[in-house]
Amino acid sequence: MSDATAAPSVTPSESVSQVAPSHASSRGSRRGGRGRGGRGLIHGQRGALSIVGSGIARPQHLSTTSSIPRDDPILIDDFTISGADSLTPISFIPTVALDHQGYPDLCRAVYQQISLVDRSLSSRLPMPLFLLYCNSALWYRYLALSVAFGRREVDNVVYIEQFRSIRWFLPDPIKRYLDGIGEFRTFTGDKFQPLSPPMWPIDTGNYPGSYGKVTDVTSPLYTSYPSPFVAVYNVLATIARSSGYAWGGDLPSALKPATVSEGTWKVTENLSGFDLSGTLGSKQISVLTNLGFTVNPSGYRFSHDRFGFNGPTLSYVSSALELMSGYKITEFSNSIASGSLALTPYLEIDAPISADYRESYLSGPHKFEVKSSTNLDSRLSSGSLLMSYRIKRHLFEDGRCNALPYTLVDKDDALVPVPSSYSISLNSNYNRGTSNRLNVELYNSNPVSRRDVLPEMTRAFIKA
Repeated sequence: MSDATAAPSVTPSESVSQVAPSHASSRGSRRGGRGRGGRGLIHGQRGALSIVGSGIARPQHLSTTSSIPRDDPILIDDFTISGADSLTPISFIPTVALDHQGYPDLCRAVYQQISLVDRSLSSRLPMPLFLLYCNSALWYRYLALSVAFGRREVDNVVYIEQFRSIRWFLPDPIKRYLDGIGEFRTFTGDKFQPLSPPMWPIDTGNYPGSYGKVTDVTSPLYTSYPSPFVAVYNVLATIARSSGYAWGGDLPSALKPATVSEGTWKVTENLSGFDLSGTLGSKQISVLTNLGFTVNPSGYRFSHDRFGFNGPTLSYVSSALELMSGYKITEFSNSIASGSLALTPYLEIDAPISADYRESYLSGPHKFEVKSSTNLDSRLSSGSLLMSYRIKRHLFEDGRCNALPYTLVDKDDALVPVPSSYSISLNSNYNRGTSNRLNVELYNSNPVSRRDVLPEMTRAFIKA
C-alpha cells in the first residue's frame, strides 16, 4: 500500500455554509446525603474529585455453580439428555464502547499550553495540523488494539505498518490519553476490552476518512470517533477562510444531513474535531502548502487515506514536537494493549442547560457528574472527568438537542426538536458492548465543569 491516496477535487459550492434517553433524574432522593455543602469542586492535590456511594447494596460473593432445589418441578430422577446434560464454561471478555468527543478538546488545550511555552511554535506548527496529527495517533491506537485483540478488521495489519513507519512524539497528556485506551480490569476483578468503532472510516468515494452522509446512524460516529476526513478537511477549510474564499464553514454538501421539514440543519461543535472559526497567518499557510495542502477558489486537494495518513506530514509534526523544550514531550510506542481504570466511569449531566446550538455539549457550560459502578481513587475519578472516555447524553424534554454534530434550528437559529430517530440513536454508542455492568451508577461525584478544569491539567506538564 502506498503512503497516501489522492483525494478528489471538491468545489467551493459543496462546502459553503448553508434507545431514547430517559430525562427523569434520580438525584433528588440522594441530595441530602451526598455531602455537597463542605466540598469544593477541586480539592487536595491535582484537583481530586470525591466519588460518593449511592447507598445501593452490592453483592459481595456470587456463586458460579447451580444449586438445585429438591422440589424443582422439572427435576426428573435419572432423566438426562445426551448433549444437554453438561454445560461448559465459555471464555468471555466483556466489551465496552468508548467515546472520544473530548479528545480534540484535550488536544486544543495542550496546544494552547505548548504555544505559550514556545512562542514560535504556532508559525511552524499551525493548530489544525497539530489536531490532524493527534487524530491520526488516535486511529493508530485503535488499529494496534484491533491487532492485539485478534480482530480482523479493515486490513488492520497493513494500515498499522504504515503508522509504525513514523516515530511518534506527543505531549505527555495526549500520550497518557492514548495509553489509557485498552483492556482494563476493575477493582472488582472484572476485565473489559474496548470495542472498535461500530464503523471504521470509509476508504472509498470522494471523502476517504469520513463516515459518509450524516444520518441518525452516522451521527454518533461523527460525535464519538473523530473522523480523519474532518481533521483533514478542517486544515483545508481553515486555509480557505484565511485566504478569503467563500467556503470552509461547513462540511461538503454530500455529507450534510438530508433536508427535513422540521427545521434547518446547522453544524455544531459536536462535530468532533471541526473548527468553525479558526484562521491562519501567511507563514502558517506556507507551511501547509509546502506539505501538499492545496486550496484555491475552485476547491482543494490533499493526499491522505481513510485514517488521514500522509507520511511526510506526520513526520514533519513529529519532528517539530521532538525538538520542543519546556513541555514534557514523550515518544508514543503504542506497544501495550492494557488501558486505564479511568475507562470505568461515565459522565452525565442532570439535563441540558444551554440552548445555543453552537456550543459543544462536552466543553460548554454543562457540569458533569462522574458516575461509576465501582469506587475509584480520587486521582482516577479526576482523570476520568478530564479524559471523558465514556459519556451518556441527554436531550431537552421537548426533543431539542444540543449534543448532535448537526442539529435543527428555526429561522431565528433557535433549537427545535430533532426527528425521533436521532433521539433514539443519541446514546447508541454508550449502550454498545456485551455487558452493561459499567453503566450501573453505584458511585457518583459532585458536578464539575470539564471546561474549567482542563487547562489546569495541561499546565501541569510545563517543565519548571
